[in-house]
Amino acid sequence: MIVVDVSRSMRTRDVEPNRLRRAQIEINELLQSATNSRIGIILYTSRAHLLLPFTHDINAVKYYLKFIDSIPLPTYGSQASDALTLARKEIETASFDTKSTVLWLTDGDISSNSDSLQQLRTAISGLNKASIPLYILGLGSPEGDATPDNESGWLQHEGRPVISRMDETLLADLASAGKGRFIIAQNDDSDWQYLYRQGIAAGSVTLGDEISNDETIWRELYPWFLFPAIILLFICLMPYRLQPVSHPKMLVPMCLLILASLLQTNEASASEYSSEQANMAYQSYAAERFDQAANFYRQIPGFLGRFGEGNSFYRLAEYSQAITQFNQAIILANNDQQRGSAIYNLANATFMTGDYALAAALYRDSLLYRPSHEASIANLSLSLSLQQLIEDQIQQGLASRMGTGPRSARAEQGLDINNQGSMTFDNEEERKNTELPLPDIPPQELSKLLAKGLAHVRLAQNGSSSPGLIAGNKRSQWHQDITAARLRMRELEDLQILLWKRLFEMEEGFPAPLEEAEIVPGILPW
Repeated sequence: MIVVDVSRSMRTRDVEPNRLRRAQIEINELLQSATNSRIGIILYTSRAHLLLPFTHDINAVKYYLKFIDSIPLPTYGSQASDALTLARKEIETASFDTKSTVLWLTDGDISSNSDSLQQLRTAISGLNKASIPLYILGLGSPEGDATPDNESGWLQHEGRPVISRMDETLLADLASAGKGRFIIAQNDDSDWQYLYRQGIAAGSVTLGDEISNDETIWRELYPWFLFPAIILLFICLMPYRLQPVSHPKMLVPMCLLILASLLQTNEASASEYSSEQANMAYQSYAAERFDQAANFYRQIPGFLGRFGEGNSFYRLAEYSQAITQFNQAIILANNDQQRGSAIYNLANATFMTGDYALAAALYRDSLLYRPSHEASIANLSLSLSLQQLIEDQIQQGLASRMGTGPRSARAEQGLDINNQGSMTFDNEEERKNTELPLPDIPPQELSKLLAKGLAHVRLAQNGSSSPGLIAGNKRSQWHQDITAARLRMRELEDLQILLWKRLFEMEEGFPAPLEEAEIVPGILPW
């Protein structure tokens, strides 16, 4: 169970970007190792709340993790004893067969109030009795820093800014009392090497109960039960005028035919497409017979077919058809790697239409699935630079003189297209994570790229009915639809945050929504 301190002192910026955001980053790093664990999340200020019950769905953990710095809890302060007690109760309720662990992420700014410290030690004692070790990741520094406040800049106490400092000695002592380990968050993975690999994961101790990471492949056995059922049904429906001795002569060949058809159907359903078909499609693609490859891929269902067909259309410079297929591939993707590749190739196809703004948005989306993908980062930078140049030229009325003056020369020097802007293309048909490079974009081609972008802008702005303008307007409308969808998603996320806020308020007994968090008597409000 992951216990996260979300008190106001966690907004302190003595670590980058701040303590709470650093906690999110650290947990994301942990998830790369704890892939076979059930994980839950508890948030606390002066009161503790269960954000995520135990789950082995890592994607669900990542989804809820992004809310921990934005959900406003009903009360100010920091009372870790309640959170550790809640963690113990959740583990005991789950009744896992294997050992469980509490991982506490905190800035260590713990009240020196003797009662609060005693309650914390009592909670840790409860973990010991339940054989639940406590591991602590410290977020902050002994030197500390001023605690931000949304209204006045810095949180004030008795007329002076509140300086939040991590009590490293106390946290180490608490971890020792909890039969676990303590370490301050590091810039590399040495913190998780010490806490997780050498501590939590050692001796079959996990953040929950270990589960298998193997994929379950179901084997359909219904034909073997359906076969005798059909025989019995056929016997029941046999005309009475037939002699009984003739039944076996008729039944045997008929039943064999039925069984054969069932087995053939089962074999066909086990594979959506033949390997021969896929090989022919890939061989055509590798031989640069893209028309033929597109036809072969069209006959293959699912992600592979749509992705390969999109790649083929892209190589044929039929970008609108490539965009259609990549959109379908995104929907049919089976995992984040496939989804990221499809979005990346969709961004490339969109880039080639001259819609650099939408291409940049798509490159950003692809980076959500593959944050370290260098080609996406480079192409995003290229798209943003081109879009900025286009906007500058439109605003300054230089479109008619594009590519002839010093502005274009400066742009060519600043973009460094040869080194950073060469686009690559995801092609999973090689059955490896290999990227086939597109032709490099030399500096002298910059004017052509800008011309294409300006043409796209003009098509989107003008109301002409020519086929080219219709296509441009469709892309513009698509861009607007995507923007509206993103705004709607943000609205939905905001509503979810409000839902969590109200739920936590009800858990603490507040009959009506709070405009601002309450201060709990006896607990410092940070």
